[in-house]
Amino acid sequence: MDGYEATSGRGELVVTVADDGVPLGVRLSPAVMNLPAEELASRIVRLNTLARLRGQLAVDQEPRWSAAQVTAYAQTIDF
Repeated sequence: MDGYEATSGRGELVVTVADDGVPLGVRLSPAVMNLPAEELASRIVRLNTLARLRGQLAVDQEPRWSAAQVTAYAQTIDF
């Protein structure tokens, strides 16, 4: 795998981070380009957080978050 992804529910926004959490990219669909800047930034940050958590869970020997906690966070992505 080339990093860890988090995708919005409708697939309109995708954030990818490397194993070490460094952002690799953001993909935007035309639909999200009409969002207010603050809302778009918030969504990107939330997806970045989810991607980093997934990466930490997969890589860390003793992750700070459990799989259940990461799943619960993922369920808050309601866009």
